Amino acid sequence: MERRVTHDGDPRLARHVGNAALKVDRQGPRIVKDTRAHSGGRRIDLAVAAVLAYDRAVQSTGDYDPLESVW
Repeated sequence: MERRVTHDGDPRLARHVGNAALKVDRQGPRIVKDTRAHSGGRRIDLAVAAVLAYDRAVQSTGDYDPLESVW
């Protein structure tokens, strides 16, 4: 399995995902605004919501490994 997620092409979600970056530090992995997204009111809300929804869906399948993060 390639471990990729696709969506229906909603331009708002695509824009929010494009504004997001993965940050990994001592707090663990998380989605943050890309450094160029800090100005101009660029949002990542839909990207965060999509990751949370995906994580919840994976948990409900029974194949969930709590040591493996979807972030």
